[in-house]
Amino acid sequence: HRMEVVAGVQEEACRLQSRWQEAGLQPPPLAINVSAVQLTDDRLSLAAHLLRCLELYHLNPASLHVEITESGALEEHGIGQLMAIHEAGVALEIDDFGTGFASLSSLLRLPIHGLKLDQSFVREMDSSEASVAILRASLALAGSIGAQALVEGVEEAWQAEQLRGLGFSRFQGYLFSRPLAAEGYETLLRERPNLGPGAPEGAVAVETAAAAE
Repeated sequence: HRMEVVAGVQEEACRLQSRWQEAGLQPPPLAINVSAVQLTDDRLSLAAHLLRCLELYHLNPASLHVEITESGALEEHGIGQLMAIHEAGVALEIDDFGTGFASLSSLLRLPIHGLKLDQSFVREMDSSEASVAILRASLALAGSIGAQALVEGVEEAWQAEQLRGLGFSRFQGYLFSRPLAAEGYETLLRERPNLGPGAPEGAVAVETAAAAE
């Protein structure tokens, strides 16, 4: 079953995060993607699954983030599970923000820790004033609800510089790192300890989803 495979990948990601912590590498929080389908699958409670993984691998809940899409944030059936995950100490983030159909009021229903702005806004930043306006407004929105804003798809140095000028300090994209397998990510942690949880706001955000493959 597909959801069992997804759950297995998520558990493996938790195991790796625990291994890196035990090795003294101080990895940043690991982001786990959760789909709307997984939120509504009655055969596997997402909250129970993730909390079991935290206990099994002796992980501090703060070392894990759960990323959901805007459509996932709208799922009534999943609100309770997401709240349980949050109450356990795991941060919730909206992935690909700006591409879904969530109303702003829906964002207030969940204690959102971060908004990850879709890469399409960055691609059009140099040719579309509207994209720049949306980025600026999204940063203000994140601040108004007490969330952090991260921009996805940053591939060029000029993009990062322009985003810094708009007030952003958290980025993700090929400018910093391509997706890495577990061994490559571990090497990166050893070479760049500033990626850890104590890093400044301007620290690099690295895609780690591939680490569970």
